Amino acid sequence: VINRARADAFTTAVRLAAGEQVEVPMEELRDYGVGAMILAELGVHDMVLLTNTHHTLVGLDGYGLSIVGERTIDAG
Repeated sequence: VINRARADAFTTAVRLAAGEQVEVPMEELRDYGVGAMILAELGVHDMVLLTNTHHTLVGLDGYGLSIVGERTIDAG
């Protein structure tokens, strides 16, 4: 059950990162907030986003995080 929940959360995160409109339960949004807090605590503030599609992420600045660039993922 736990592994399935993790797989579902990962799939949702990938779909969101790809710019898809996904309905995310509030519990999962809190999980992303925890991840953002961990990155900030580790000293990560400026990030390069690895993606195949352009999209806008909102709410990162509240954690002191920002996307400073994007790089295309080579699917080959």
